[in-house]
Amino acid sequence: MPDVIVLGTDVDGLVAAIAAHDQAADVTIFDTSDLLGGTTAMSDNGLVFGHAHKQRYDVAFTPADNETPGWIATGDTIHDLAAAIDVDPTALVSTVDRFNKRTTTGHDPDFRRGESAYDTLNGDQTLSGIEATLGPLTTEPFQAIKIEQGSLGTNGEPKTDGPCRVLARRDGVIEGLWAAGNVMAAPRGLVCSGAGGTIGPALTFG
Repeated sequence: MPDVIVLGTDVDGLVAAIAAHDQAADVTIFDTSDLLGGTTAMSDNGLVFGHAHKQRYDVAFTPADNETPGWIATGDTIHDLAAAIDVDPTALVSTVDRFNKRTTTGHDPDFRRGESAYDTLNGDQTLSGIEATLGPLTTEPFQAIKIEQGSLGTNGEPKTDGPCRVLARRDGVIEGLWAAGNVMAAPRGLVCSGAGGTIGPALTFG
């Protein structure tokens, strides 16, 4: 029997598994997806959508049913779109096929979209259930927006005391080392206060 069982290989799961392993624990990881890394493994990609989606919804601050700006890549087929965004066409076709099959079953084991109330709230309120956030990519032309990595809040950084001194792993503080803002452990722990929630700690702690 392992000392620690981690459910899921997304970034949180892998961080927890590594932390436990570093403490000499015997760790076993389980995941329902066959893709190691969960959504993290897909983070260096982009947003791909079909013409029907662009006609119905605002996308990246461009109004629905509006002329597509030049910075949104477009292709008449998935192969064409792959060439436009410089990715392997076979891989993109396979990914889209895989995604479309998930929409027919109403279950998304890769991203688990539509399974939480938060997803539903941010989805199409005119549709019910998982359809509010999960729909097929079938209407050409197909389009894509490159997504760059950014920085948001985290609770995995160094712990600090009131004056922002970094706490030592066992007792006391590390002399001469301070942390503030996004490089310190989130004061609110596991609770996300919403958009802008990283600004407050930066202003308060330096």
